[in-house]
Amino acid sequence: MTKKLKTITVLLVLAIFFSIIAGNCDDSKPEDDPEKNPATGSFSLRYNGAPIPSNGLELALSAGSLTFTAVDKNDKDVDFTLRSSKTTVATVSGKTVTLRTVGDTNITATDKSDSTNKQEFKLTITAGPSYSIVVVGGTADKDTATFGTTVTLTPVVPAGKSFVNWTIEPSVTMATSMTFKMPAFAVTVTANFVDWSPEGKNPYYITTNYGQDASKEFLVQWHNDVGFTTQTFQYVKSGTSFDNATSTEVTGKEFSATDTAEGKWIGDFAARKVFRMEVKNLEPDTLYDYRMGVDDVWSDTFHHKTASASYDDFSFTVVADPQAATHTNMKNTLTKADAFHLTGETADNRFFLMLGDVVNEIGKRPAEIVSYTNTANDFNKEKPIIATQGNHDTYRTTPGTDNQYVFGEATVFNNFVTFPDNGWDTNADKANRSQSYYFYYNEVLIVVLNTMATQNATGTSEPNHSAQATWLKNLLEKDKTDGLSKFRIVVTHVSPFGGRTSERWLQPGVRQAYGKIFSDFKVDIVFGGHDHVYGRSNPIEIGTNTSLATLQPQFAEGTSGGVIYSIAGATGPKFYSLDPDAMRDQYFPYRLAFADNSALGFFVNVKVTADKLIVTAVRADTDAAIDEYEVPIKN
Repeated sequence: MTKKLKTITVLLVLAIFFSIIAGNCDDSKPEDDPEKNPATGSFSLRYNGAPIPSNGLELALSAGSLTFTAVDKNDKDVDFTLRSSKTTVATVSGKTVTLRTVGDTNITATDKSDSTNKQEFKLTITAGPSYSIVVVGGTADKDTATFGTTVTLTPVVPAGKSFVNWTIEPSVTMATSMTFKMPAFAVTVTANFVDWSPEGKNPYYITTNYGQDASKEFLVQWHNDVGFTTQTFQYVKSGTSFDNATSTEVTGKEFSATDTAEGKWIGDFAARKVFRMEVKNLEPDTLYDYRMGVDDVWSDTFHHKTASASYDDFSFTVVADPQAATHTNMKNTLTKADAFHLTGETADNRFFLMLGDVVNEIGKRPAEIVSYTNTANDFNKEKPIIATQGNHDTYRTTPGTDNQYVFGEATVFNNFVTFPDNGWDTNADKANRSQSYYFYYNEVLIVVLNTMATQNATGTSEPNHSAQATWLKNLLEKDKTDGLSKFRIVVTHVSPFGGRTSERWLQPGVRQAYGKIFSDFKVDIVFGGHDHVYGRSNPIEIGTNTSLATLQPQFAEGTSGGVIYSIAGATGPKFYSLDPDAMRDQYFPYRLAFADNSALGFFVNVKVTADKLIVTAVRADTDAAIDEYEVPIKN
């Protein structure tokens, strides 16, 4: 080959080579590059066997869920993953997309063997058509509704009838006793009633408490069926026939609860009437018998002893945190507390102070408050259980989301537990009636604070204590000015000092809101719950600066100054382990007893004498005193 021919050949090869490169680079289109346009891929995506339109997919929410498949150009199956850009609109599980709510989301399918090979389309979910609702024997909050909408029903109860339940045709499962989710078809809803008769309808869920002056007043609250308008309350001096009873007609207030309009869950409680009696003008230091009912259908006979008009020795018991679905442990602990003796001397237990979390989930599992109330009923026949509201007693959950505490939500608690109306709540409807209250027993002032306190009933993320703190300060100021008490006891759910870690959750806010007030007005003991451990301090002074680093015990054990802070354990079955170092930081000096899950429960007996309080903390399953101390009277 000649040199010229070789040169031509080389040039021809180079020309072909650069032509190929130019063809690959210069003539390419961006939409052909899967990296630049993931919406294009070499497989065909289908949903429920149907092809996806080129402009995306639009479906009604009632479609529910879609199952996707994919094949390549040779009609062979392609394995792929799915992703939804907005999981609030539609979620993905495997090759299924579930429609959640109205809106738009992008669905992307990616070939598992080649991540650059993708298909993407816009999924639009609409409300779909509305369907009619016909109600027989009641009303609905809407005449028509789209799929998935919550419909709330209200029965219109004829005279002489009681509402039983609803029937929906075609069949739809009720979400609660009064609500259902609208299906993708029209429905007829029928209220079912039965003839109502008072025969055999004994009062139930009976709870008691003192009035403001325990020597003259007490309170009783109970439930009965919704057909009862009034109930008769009777009381006599013990041993006297009810034929000579003082009788009062009590008008009931209807109560029911279900999923509220804003989607907040406070429990599912069928309609019933709640009756509340305030008994006044009693004789001090006197035992009374009482009952409630109608048409000779009566409750069991209950007993109540009033406090003395002037000072005498007595004992009471502090317990905390049953926090359980059932209340066997609580019953065992309270029974032990009732039988407790001090060196052969009967403790004479007059009442219980219950420091909150009477249930674990007051709204989500309504049977729990029923269990508590029925168990308390056994003790209320002889003496009150005086309760404060804990965080689990405000417990609500929004369906489909995580659990929440909604502070200030006392709707259910107020209707199952009773209190005197002398707290800080100034709302006309007393929505937060359980937030705080007080009573005098002999010459002891007992103040029940609520550390779930808010200034309104809307439910805030954290308590706002200002209104309750002002109320407490004014109460203690009046007590001091008028010289009404020898001892001052305060109970809370969340203590100013935590029992498990150095600063846990709400303790700093409680300490800041109330600590200086406790010190300024010489409160003797502040009992707290919540931590499911036992611990107590020597007397402490709290000033304006409430940080733990600045607080030191100002008084030695057994002296007459400062405030003792104690966490009262739990009635069981739930106990927490302790971090001794953290506990040491908060209790000045170090005082604690370990609580473990084998413990039956703890109770704290307080004996009141003329010149001191004698306090004994007891582990109920062993009857062993785990702590003993005295609090001398303050000047």
